[in-house]
Amino acid sequence: MFISHTRFMAGIVELKTLMNGMESINLLNQIDLQQVEDNLLDSNFQTIICNIIKTHKNVEKRKYDYITTIITLYGLLEAFVENIVEEYLKKMSNIFEKYMDFPDDIRESHVDLSIELIKNIHRSQYVSVVSKEEIIKIYICVLKKTSAN
Repeated sequence: MFISHTRFMAGIVELKTLMNGMESINLLNQIDLQQVEDNLLDSNFQTIICNIIKTHKNVEKRKYDYITTIITLYGLLEAFVENIVEEYLKKMSNIFEKYMDFPDDIRESHVDLSIELIKNIHRSQYVSVVSKEEIIKIYICVLKKTSAN
């Protein structure tokens, strides 16, 4: 479970960095645009700062930043839960020698979720994770289960 926690915390650090950047821009919003234009700053720098202030004062931009933060947080949490489940099942597979020794709930979920995986294997989140050999194993497992019923 340590790996899942480490990945989750690394994502949180990245999210905090993003939010700190947003906060810096919010601080820029408090600067009066006229003060920046009147200042004797380099004209390119002045233009960049003025554009950032004008853009970020827009309500839609703040709304976009909020939505981005929420979606990022949701993605981190989803990955965290998936990683914990994956680590748990790997540990279980070290404990139980045979598939039939697994608890009934896990075996039943395995078949249902394997069918879901086969149906959604084309999705980008699975393409690089699941090998052809694993797909074949999953398919054989599902066939055995469905033919036994």
